[in-house]
Amino acid sequence: MTDHQPFQEYDMDIYGITQKIFSSPIKPPFSYQIAFDPDERISGSPVSLYIFEQLLIIFTEGLKIYYRSPSIAIEKISPKEFHDIQQYFKSLGFILNCQVVPIIDENSINAILDNLDDEDDLPSLTSPPKAILYSASGNSKIESTGDNIKDYTYTLVKENTRYIISFDYLPLSDPCKI
Repeated sequence: MTDHQPFQEYDMDIYGITQKIFSSPIKPPFSYQIAFDPDERISGSPVSLYIFEQLLIIFTEGLKIYYRSPSIAIEKISPKEFHDIQQYFKSLGFILNCQVVPIIDENSINAILDNLDDEDDLPSLTSPPKAILYSASGNSKIESTGDNIKDYTYTLVKENTRYIISFDYLPLSDPCKI
């Protein structure tokens, strides 16, 4: 006797799909197969952008279901809770990533440098690392460095931190190692 259930097909919108997935216990990788209708995308926009946007909807709506709350503060998500959310995405065949980047503006860097003694050893940099030189203007945006899902990022700014969300396809080779 196995607990494997036969394939069931559902015709649901993205909100129904999210409700089905996040209202159930976490399932193994590739438990759900979803198909996105590329005809629903904005004419001329890349299919990968449309899929990325649908995954963002699953992420935000899934968080609402997971926390049973209409609004979620991303900065309050614990590492264990984020791991659970990642497992839900693996059940869809996707990897969910979130890079947390503290924002340090130029004035903060100058204040730190002003408080250092001349004898302090500093690494020689022609410019500070790019990851810490963000402007705090703007609350969120989607950016892309290419045409694949993994090339898109959604950046959300909360106080002095940037949360950079991205997705990728879960490899078929060994989904348990990821």
